[in-house]
Amino acid sequence: MTRFVTITTTLRPVSIKPNWCGKGLAIHYKVQIIDDEPEFVKARKHWAITDIASGQRAGPYFRGSLKQAISFAREWDALFAGLTDEQRSLIATGKHPQWVKDYMRDLCAIEDRYEKGLK
Repeated sequence: MTRFVTITTTLRPVSIKPNWCGKGLAIHYKVQIIDDEPEFVKARKHWAITDIASGQRAGPYFRGSLKQAISFAREWDALFAGLTDEQRSLIATGKHPQWVKDYMRDLCAIEDRYEKGLK
């Protein structure tokens, strides 16, 4: 069964099929509304990580392979799945600094590998 999630865009909510879907987070390409229709912006190694319950992006776009984005999202999936409506923001849960730390750790590791010519 194909799972779709509803994400919030600047114009309206849209239903999309993500590249990966956990219990609390989904990973997909950036979505734009063009001529009132949603379209994926398929930038290489550029992923949106979205909070499934709110349809909002959970943070900045993730730069790296899909495999790396999934690895990062899995670390946070259970936390997002367990949030109440009042806790939707990571700032409200007190976890925002850790999210940023983990995001920057993964981003630096990815950039180091590319500087060394690894993939």
